[in-house]
Amino acid sequence: MTDALTAGWEPAQPFMVRFDLFEPDPADTGRTRYSAVAPHWSAEAAERHVAMGFEAGWSAPADPSEAVAKRLAAGA
Repeated sequence: MTDALTAGWEPAQPFMVRFDLFEPDPADTGRTRYSAVAPHWSAEAAERHVAMGFEAGWSAPADPSEAVAKRLAAGA
């Protein structure tokens, strides 16, 4: 995911590119490790993003996603 493009795929002044990663647990437990990484174009862009209050929301999708994954694993 990125904010480097606007509607119509027009280039924009970007803050970051976000990667959502789903990987097998290295301990081979059958579980999946989820991580999100958001590298920014510059330190200043990262600081602006934090100042805007986005940092707290970056991990917000993790808890609901975990709940859905547990329901799917349980066959619900």
